[in-house]
Amino acid sequence: MIKELPYHETELACKNEPLLEYVCEVSNHFWLSYDPDEVIMMDDGTYKKGVVEESLVPSKFVKRYSNDSIDISRIKKYEDSIEVQETLKAFNLDPSKFWYLCLCIKDYVDGQTIDTFKRSPSHRKIFKDLFDEMKKMTPNKGAELSFRVDGSKHPVKIADHDILFFLKDLVEAYLKMRPESNDEFLDSGHIDIHQTLTVASIYRIYLFDHYLSWFLQDLKADKSVMSANPNELISYDKKLLISRMIFVLGISDDKRYYEEYDKNARKNNFLKNNLRKYKDVTVPTLNKYYFM
Repeated sequence: MIKELPYHETELACKNEPLLEYVCEVSNHFWLSYDPDEVIMMDDGTYKKGVVEESLVPSKFVKRYSNDSIDISRIKKYEDSIEVQETLKAFNLDPSKFWYLCLCIKDYVDGQTIDTFKRSPSHRKIFKDLFDEMKKMTPNKGAELSFRVDGSKHPVKIADHDILFFLKDLVEAYLKMRPESNDEFLDSGHIDIHQTLTVASIYRIYLFDHYLSWFLQDLKADKSVMSANPNELISYDKKLLISRMIFVLGISDDKRYYEEYDKNARKNNFLKNNLRKYKDVTVPTLNKYYFM
């Protein structure tokens, strides 16, 4: 049922591979590449160093897939899932293209979350966090800034309002002077390749849902599509489709991710309920599969 993904040597061939249509769409939204050394001429005749380019994720995914670096053992579970396949049909989604999209997202998320390298916050984020905290100061609300050199027993503490407001203005002016545009100093974080970590499994689920939700968000179901089983109704619930793929791919083996209703015949919403408190999550790691 699922068409085999052929191997391609070049990035252009991967971009033109029909089975990677959905993969390219998501990759070019979330995972664009940046070449800091390439120089281009702008419309006004000036030159700019540093270019944002199409994502390299599709070509890296093809190489990892062809090298058997990606687990495809769940393909039969996917093919045999009548509920998933009928939902895809209702949304007019190609089952092979959708399989490779989900496989790619899972592999990307695994590289971001399992036994990978921790990345410290960028200098911009540190400055912004400091500025956001300083903005809470008021003439009637005190604050204190502490500075201590390693080995020193006596930190310098600044509690004077005038100095603190002056420092706040300095930080704000500095951030405005260097806007976000892949600034080499402000927008890069330190990576410790000697220290790895695996984040909690809920973050794998959060990221998978985040990427796949974007892909599905504008799709409309054809509700005239009927189930092959006259006693069953097709689910048009996009969140349930994502939830079922989480179970099908083994991101979680908790069957409640697959089931639409609980034992009391109430709508399950298991994924939605689990992610309720996770908003705008940032995973501070380097993707060991796609950005090494």
